[in-house]
Amino acid sequence: MKTLNTKFGSTLAARRYLQMSLVLLIFCNICVAEIGDQGEYPPSFIKAAKRFAMAPSTNRYAEAKELARRLPECPIVYEHGSGMGVIRAYDWSKPSYKLTSKDVLTLVGRPFLITTNYNYVTYSYLALRSEHSSEWTLTVEIRNDYAVRSTLSGSGPPP
Repeated sequence: MKTLNTKFGSTLAARRYLQMSLVLLIFCNICVAEIGDQGEYPPSFIKAAKRFAMAPSTNRYAEAKELARRLPECPIVYEHGSGMGVIRAYDWSKPSYKLTSKDVLTLVGRPFLITTNYNYVTYSYLALRSEHSSEWTLTVEIRNDYAVRSTLSGSGPPP
């Protein structure tokens, strides 16, 4: 059986190897802890978020559409049609699953625009920009540090 001294040639080399292995192991554990327990999120969301984050920012409409379907949503508690459109009220305390704002940034990526309001924050991600003046944006609404709603909106015809 080989000892560390015979495998690495010296005790110093063996110590350096063990130290670097320990540093790498600690770093990997910290990275996983930073993302959170991805097991708590639906696998379909994780897959959609990765595809969206990897796609080019000016041409990811299909990925944005899929991601918008996979992000958390809250139940509608009131809905009333009027001549100007539909008025809806949501129960913000009951998202379909709890996705923290930190994990939105980690998994979906850095938004091009962050806006704040009195009681919520929105992250806006570019989904499509074409030479025909078409621009589409995926917006994720954050309340009490959790994603609660997303919308895909834009101008011009969708692809």
